[in-house]
Amino acid sequence: MARRLAPRLSRLPVGAQRAQTLRLPASLQIAYVNEWERLVREMHKEVSATVLREFAKPVATGSAEDAKESVWERMLRRFSERFATVAPGLANGMMKRLERDAELGLQRSLREVAEGFTLTPNNPKNVQKAIDDKVKENVFYIKRIPEQYLESVKKSVDASIAAGGNGLEDLTKVMNERYGEAKRHAKNVALDQTRKAYTAINTARMKDAGIKKFEWVHTGGSQEPRPYHLNDLNGRIFDIDEPPIIDEKTGERGLPGDAINCRCTMRPIVTFDFEDDE
Repeated sequence: MARRLAPRLSRLPVGAQRAQTLRLPASLQIAYVNEWERLVREMHKEVSATVLREFAKPVATGSAEDAKESVWERMLRRFSERFATVAPGLANGMMKRLERDAELGLQRSLREVAEGFTLTPNNPKNVQKAIDDKVKENVFYIKRIPEQYLESVKKSVDASIAAGGNGLEDLTKVMNERYGEAKRHAKNVALDQTRKAYTAINTARMKDAGIKKFEWVHTGGSQEPRPYHLNDLNGRIFDIDEPPIIDEKTGERGLPGDAINCRCTMRPIVTFDFEDDE
């Protein structure tokens, strides 16, 4: 049986107009990526120095093995505490910048189709809840970075030691490889989180202003665009409260940017009487 994607319209409802596409400024994304990469860089610098100091020489005894195992435990504890301390401030700072831009961006989007329209939320708690939810999500991902990074480093270091080799030279190569992976991961997650937060904040503001529909906009730019998002969702109009399926395999529903690494965005569809136009 065919899966029902979602109610969708290929034309505008009567009395409706398209507003401008909502676009997340690249500068906000770059700023957040830089903050995440700075954390990873500082952690890598300390971890790399410790690894090269503690593990470049062969382990001779069981007691020495135990001692070296405790090195990993100390590093994990230290960096877990450090990242847990900075995560709330980092996430809150980014959300405040996103909130300001989202408010201005939505106002600009509506300017041409609703001259003189003032975007004043009837219930600011809805917007704040969207922000709070995304702060918690970002804090979770930031706090995971040390464990993910150190687990990867430890596996590679253990494998390098077990294989013998050139000691310091091999460990240096291993550390550089893990650092590159950690930077790419931090960049991808930071970008993904800014897109998700921007969508969540804009959606809360749109709903609060009485905007019920949006047009899916595939922004392009990806080397591997999702064919389904490009061919089936792009240009279609959906209800905000009944979003389309965004993953054909799982049946997950959501908004532009909700799927992992989705760069799609939305265009508000404005009806001035706010009546149900179906």
